[in-house]
Amino acid sequence: MTLSDSAPVLAVWVSPWVANDGVFQADHPENRDDEYYGARVLRQLMEAKGWRVHTHDVVQRMGLKPKALLFFDLPRKPVIQLVADWAQEADLYAMLVESPLVRPYLWEEARHKPFKAMFTWHSDLIGRPGYVEVGVGNKLDRDITLKRDLVGREKLCVLIAGNKRPRISSPLDLYAKRLECIRWFEAHHPGDFDLYGVGWNDASIRYSARLRRMGLMGLVNRLLGAEKHPCWRGPIKEKIPVLERYRFNIAFENVRDIPGYVTEKIFDSFLGSTVPVYWGAPNVTDFIPKDCFIDFRDYGTFEKLYARLSTMPDDEYLGYLDRIEAFLRSPAADPFRADMVVAIIARQIAG
Repeated sequence: MTLSDSAPVLAVWVSPWVANDGVFQADHPENRDDEYYGARVLRQLMEAKGWRVHTHDVVQRMGLKPKALLFFDLPRKPVIQLVADWAQEADLYAMLVESPLVRPYLWEEARHKPFKAMFTWHSDLIGRPGYVEVGVGNKLDRDITLKRDLVGREKLCVLIAGNKRPRISSPLDLYAKRLECIRWFEAHHPGDFDLYGVGWNDASIRYSARLRRMGLMGLVNRLLGAEKHPCWRGPIKEKIPVLERYRFNIAFENVRDIPGYVTEKIFDSFLGSTVPVYWGAPNVTDFIPKDCFIDFRDYGTFEKLYARLSTMPDDEYLGYLDRIEAFLRSPAADPFRADMVVAIIARQIAG
């Protein structure tokens, strides 16, 4: 679609890794598992409404004055300082996605005042002026067919996550529970469990992702040492082909007991034709049927969980996949479809 030079401009604030309009490129190396699908759909919807859409660095480089500026997550630096020279007249919008445990500064309400609207899943904020309810968007095919070949399932359980640590200490931290789960399987049933993700044989420190990008993690490991995990199978490029090789996926959120915090983790399991073992949002069944996942809270210990998973009959397991597929095809999954989420954002910005 050809747009005039006078078309209103939406600037999308992104991390340096997907700048230069990279967030809109399907083949971008950072677009693992097509996690930026929603950004492309947003651009298409906004262009259909007559808007031009670029990442913020492109807008600045072109000398454009945006009518609106959307942050996918708030930066640490105060927004007023970031927009003062080039976007001071723009309407400001932001998505509040990451948990308070990982990015506590996102949830400081004083930071929200400059914004016309904040898009969030947080049940405690929804309904208040200036906050718009959206789920964490996922690329969900309405005609999806899950794989049911159980012969190709190599092992009982898998866990896919980066070796990270939260910024603040909290009893709600599930990073620590993931690590506890890994150690339990390695000690008791290593033949039934595999671990994937970056950094598990690296020292667990903050900013490790940045250090890996800079090529400095090897030096840090030599200085600090690193715990070795015998079940670790390395990093991966795509989750879905890996998940399809296992019966169950340990899908713990980063934090538990925050209402509405249902992220891509449980949907990765669904799309990978595997049954998730979920722990996170206390009201998860307000959004996802209870008979579509294994709720870790029902078991409480890894011993009891393992006893349940390892003895589940095939017909019962396939019943889970049937219900998951029916859910993904139904309107009940719409709040988590990226297409629906970005349509809400587009309407708020462009009408």
